[in-house]
Amino acid sequence: SLDGRLQVSHRKGLPHVIYCRLWRWPDLHSHHELRAMELCEFAFNMKKDEVCVNPYHYQRVETP
Repeated sequence: SLDGRLQVSHRKGLPHVIYCRLWRWPDLHSHHELRAMELCEFAFNMKKDEVCVNPYHYQRVETP
């Protein structure tokens, strides 16, 4: 889509969140629960044209 989200089963989501939910954390709710590892050059929070979707380049953080 134009805003960079993917659509899976009529639900839109950010690509890195979808892959993290699929491969690591099925109960993940949003990108606010993720933090990119320092080694990743194309992490979502860097706001580059390309986004890393490798779920092992992200760590899950607890939300209050």
